[in-house]
Parts: sequence; C-alpha cells; structure tokens
Amino acid sequence: MGYEPKLTERERGIWRMALTLANNICVRESDRMNADDYTAEAQTAADCAKAIRDWLDTDDEHLARMLRDAGVREYPDPICEALNSGNGSYRP
Repeated sequence: MGYEPKLTERERGIWRMALTLANNICVRESDRMNADDYTAEAQTAADCAKAIRDWLDTDDEHLARMLRDAGVREYPDPICEALNSGNGSYRP
C-alpha cells in the first residue's frame, strides 16, 4: 500500500511521554473531583486514565496507524532525517 514508517525508540518514547502526560492530567482531575466529593465524575476521570495507560504498550503496526491518523507525516523528510541522524547535531 503506502509507506510504513519504521518506528524508532525515540518515536516510541515520544508516544509514551504524550500518553503519560494525558494520564497524569486525568489522574489529577480525578483527584480534584474526589476532593470535592464529585464521586461519579472522579470515577469517569479515573476510567479515562486507565484507558490511556492501556495504550502505552501498543504494537508497532497499531502505533504507526495511530500516528498516521493523527496527521504525522507519512513519508520521510530527508532533511529532517539527516538532522536527526543520531549524531547529536539536531534534537528538537
């Protein structure tokens, strides 16, 4: 079909970071709601956090599809790849 990106450890790390941040936001919201005695809302936020944690260790094929669905470039950018060659010359 189309280009299937080879996922790097860096890309997997970025994915884990984004989901960890999303999880932390849900947990913080759940804690806030629990403190204010909004039990049903707190459980909803806790359920959301769990759903996010379940996505942390997805396989490469599914992760590639989600990145594509999120609008991440499907084709490699040669300049970007050269700059992110791992030699430390460029790391955004």
